[in-house]
Amino acid sequence: MSFSVLWVEEEPWTVRFERILAKAKDWIITSVESAAEARRLVSTQHFDAIIVDLNIPTDEFNRLCGKVDVDAGFDLIECIRCLDPAVSTTSPDVPLLVITAVASPERKARVCEHLASSRHYLQKPLGETEYEAALSELQSLMVQRAAISG
Repeated sequence: MSFSVLWVEEEPWTVRFERILAKAKDWIITSVESAAEARRLVSTQHFDAIIVDLNIPTDEFNRLCGKVDVDAGFDLIECIRCLDPAVSTTSPDVPLLVITAVASPERKARVCEHLASSRHYLQKPLGETEYEAALSELQSLMVQRAAISG
């Protein structure tokens, strides 16, 4: 079974590593590098899961300038959780995996307000084993949701 995953990450080396791990799971990956691109896509395309780096550019201009916004990922998560199921093809309760290089107890608490479990919040740098475990858990969530929706 193939799943559609939106990966929001501005660092190309990370995206390549993530694609290698996800390929083994037969996921269809759509990668974007800014919160604005991600917001546009979640309102027009269906995704079975979304992986978000918290420190991402807000838009294309900031991405080109190399400027990230420490709140752009939070804003994106809030946007996803507020999607209107009547007009969006991505569900507002889509499984999320949040990854960040800048972690603190306050940031983790803020993210966990929007997630079902703190296990979906990971701090970089991650080793292959940690990524694999997180992606396997995400895969399980997508399989469960697919079985429920029939």
